[in-house]
Amino acid sequence: MCIIRVNIMKSRREKEKESRRELILDAAEKVFINRGYDLATMDEIAASAEFTKKSVYSYFPTKDELFAAVILRASEILFRIFNEVFVNNKTGLDKISAIGDVYVHFYREYNASFKILSMRRFGGVEQPGEYRVKIEKYWSEVFSLMSDSFAEGRKDGTLRKDIDPVTAALYVMSSSNGVLDFVASCGNSLEKNYKVNADEFIKTSMNMIRDAIISEKIKKGGK
Repeated sequence: MCIIRVNIMKSRREKEKESRRELILDAAEKVFINRGYDLATMDEIAASAEFTKKSVYSYFPTKDELFAAVILRASEILFRIFNEVFVNNKTGLDKISAIGDVYVHFYREYNASFKILSMRRFGGVEQPGEYRVKIEKYWSEVFSLMSDSFAEGRKDGTLRKDIDPVTAALYVMSSSNGVLDFVASCGNSLEKNYKVNADEFIKTSMNMIRDAIISEKIKKGGK
């Protein structure tokens, strides 16, 4: 009985610790987005999380590590969505088309995580070694899913055979990120200044990216 009781107590402590860690990450995510990496402080993050600064430091010894942990969590979310979508698609075209849907879904439903990954792309902040390895592993796996899908598409005839899979994957990834980064930076000005609905702009742009890499057979309505 004593052993069972000790195990239950350990399990509770671990859950509480993980819950506190998530609260700190949530608070840090908001502060980094609102203030930017350079201006964000551990004091602000602690206040937002309603923890003492000492408690925050007990989980994350430096601001660099905390920022890296936020990026890692966002990368994990995106990779999970990619995996879920790829399981349910068969042809190379289906999978590549799903990539656009993944990015749009990630932008709309996990906007804070999307903004954090945008900060990583443009912020120039180097992540500590352990976190960098984990983050790069996720992105390497995402890129592999994309390039493998292009290779499949070339074989099954749904995607162009004259484009190298690695080049095609880089094109789709960079183009999709560019579209979503642009929309995120515009805010309400896209509709206000250009009378363009953001959702429609994203949808049209993703279709244009897709149309650039599909095979002539598919363009002509072939199976």
